Amino acid sequence: MQICERAAGQAALENMTARLSKHASFPFPLKVHVLQHEMINAFALPGGHSMLFEGLSKSADTAEE
Repeated sequence: MQICERAAGQAALENMTARLSKHASFPFPLKVHVLQHEMINAFALPGGHSMLFEGLSKSADTAEE
């Protein structure tokens, strides 16, 4: 699996990450990545890394989802 790095997607992801970080206190920077896979899932890893599958973002009807 590869990490999605398209410009439009990265801009949307950075916007979402900034909104999440503004309302939470994390002991380290939040780093969100999107994996190119149709699965509707996500998971978190140590060190502030969150991985979303592309299928999850495609299944959302709104940015808030």
